[in-house]
Amino acid sequence: MKENICCVTYGELSFLVNNVISKLEDTCDFQIVEGLREETLEKIDKAILDGAEVIIAGGANAQVIRGYFNIPVLEYKVTPLDYITAIHKGFGLDCRVSLVHYKFPMNERMRECLRYMGMETEEIVYEDMEDLEQKMSSSGCNVFVGYALAVDVARRMGKEGVLLYSGEDSILDTIEEARILIKELRKEKEKNEFVRATMDYSPNGLMFLDTDKNIIDCNQSIFSLVENSGAVLRGRKLSEVLPQCMPIQQEEIESLVVDIHGQKLLERWVPICSGTENQTGYMIVLTPFSDYKKAELDYRKRKLEQRQACGFTAKHTFRDIIGSSYKMKACLDEAELFAQSSAAVLLSGETGVGKELFAQSIHNAGLRKDGPFVAVNCAALPANLLESELFGYDEGAFTGGRKGGKKGLFELADGGTLFLDEIGEILPELQARLLRAIQEKEIMHVGGGRVIPVDVRIITATNRNLEQMQNQEFRKDLYYRLSVLELQIPPLRDREDDVIELFLFYIKKNRGIDAYGFDLTEDIREILRRYSWRGNIRELQNVCERFCLYMERSIRFEPLYAKRCMIKSIGEERLIGDIMQPYNQDNRELAAGELKRLLSYNNEQIAKTLGISRTTLWRMMGNSKK
Repeated sequence: MKENICCVTYGELSFLVNNVISKLEDTCDFQIVEGLREETLEKIDKAILDGAEVIIAGGANAQVIRGYFNIPVLEYKVTPLDYITAIHKGFGLDCRVSLVHYKFPMNERMRECLRYMGMETEEIVYEDMEDLEQKMSSSGCNVFVGYALAVDVARRMGKEGVLLYSGEDSILDTIEEARILIKELRKEKEKNEFVRATMDYSPNGLMFLDTDKNIIDCNQSIFSLVENSGAVLRGRKLSEVLPQCMPIQQEEIESLVVDIHGQKLLERWVPICSGTENQTGYMIVLTPFSDYKKAELDYRKRKLEQRQACGFTAKHTFRDIIGSSYKMKACLDEAELFAQSSAAVLLSGETGVGKELFAQSIHNAGLRKDGPFVAVNCAALPANLLESELFGYDEGAFTGGRKGGKKGLFELADGGTLFLDEIGEILPELQARLLRAIQEKEIMHVGGGRVIPVDVRIITATNRNLEQMQNQEFRKDLYYRLSVLELQIPPLRDREDDVIELFLFYIKKNRGIDAYGFDLTEDIREILRRYSWRGNIRELQNVCERFCLYMERSIRFEPLYAKRCMIKSIGEERLIGDIMQPYNQDNRELAAGELKRLLSYNNEQIAKTLGISRTTLWRMMGNSKK
């Protein structure tokens, strides 16, 4: 099916557009509308009814048309070269040239470019036809460069007009862009039609809400439930149409039972998020209630209560991970991809980067999110105790054991995720047994003789390089079992301005300081960037806690006092070490400048830090000024 494009033209532009279209008529369907602004609207409306999918217009036409139609409007491309060519042509006709624009002036970069090339022009910015004619007639210029209307008015006044479109190439490029856009729109429309068909044929009632609980869309099943039409529902608040569907608590809903016109329904809220960004809305699913559904709901509720009582739940999701840097976004994108699999994941990164936060987020975004999340720190327990914790034990397995034995963490994590933190610290004698449990998906209790099947996803974390550890320290076959999917979490020092974003986030969470209107000065931001953050997020949290505590002493925000609080919170010696690292004996004067700028040191403090006398410092700084 050919693309259908409506081309709006006027005056001299019509000649160029018609020439291009004559060469493309076999590949596209074109509808030509000639005229200016409001006078074209009725013709464009007819073109849309006849199938136009995209409108192309130029100058004032494009800006006016955008406000009237809900299909895309593209402007005929005008490149910097078109500007330069048209203005150069204008200067060939007269020494005084004026550039004509509708409502918005030429951008500053183009103005600088023309000034640099010695082609400075006057400029006319007009609002309507009367304004244009008045300004052109009162102008001392004889040559006007602009869109088709400006050229037309200039020639009617007996002056020269130069069209900004220098040739057919730019028009051809715009048409090609329109064709690509139409193809994409058709794909999106097809996808939406599939979604709509799925919604309308679903026996469940479906509603889509924005974050303010306004109804954006709903399917046919909803109409019969509320005895209303979709047109009346869309755009209204859920609390007005179906107040019984509003949850008492605003956090994420597992499921609840509601009564609508005497009919019991099971309601479930599903948060809708755009990638790793903030939540964009909700989907509500209303399912006819039955004894089977009630039993399933009760069972899931009991299992959830049991997991919560034992602490076997993952509290965090990807929305809790803060960071806008490229490295963090790439890491989150990969983690979200890994969440869709049930393969083992190895999380690597320095201490304090948030490996458990990622582990919980992967679990909550995956297929096992309704299952338990069981975490254990392998470095916190001795080998014999870790073995019994992981695999459980039978009664009588060892002295002091619980009567009747005890389930291991593998069994408790059945159907969910087992997170093994600091896996690099596990002793070699336990590694072989762990390898068999992962490989065969079955375990045996310590002191037991019965094989127990388990269905567990393994996520491990380490701050060591397991691959480079010698075989006697960490088995290579276990490493390859654990590292089916590998995720390297970047340290804070490599995450650009994430340190600023995180620091402000933790300040707002701290109740000891009024964060409203609070902002970090540029000096404090620079200090945060320059510090190496060896303890990563955990260290940043500690520094923020200390900073807020120190700031409580101040009645109002003072930049110098705040900077001293920040230096004290980080630790002056550690901060100086990071600031001085790039400098040596050959560029000590630069180091002195940094100490003065960032730490507000006086000459005596600078000299002491650099290990030189004040006289040497004075001489050194004097030479640097020369």
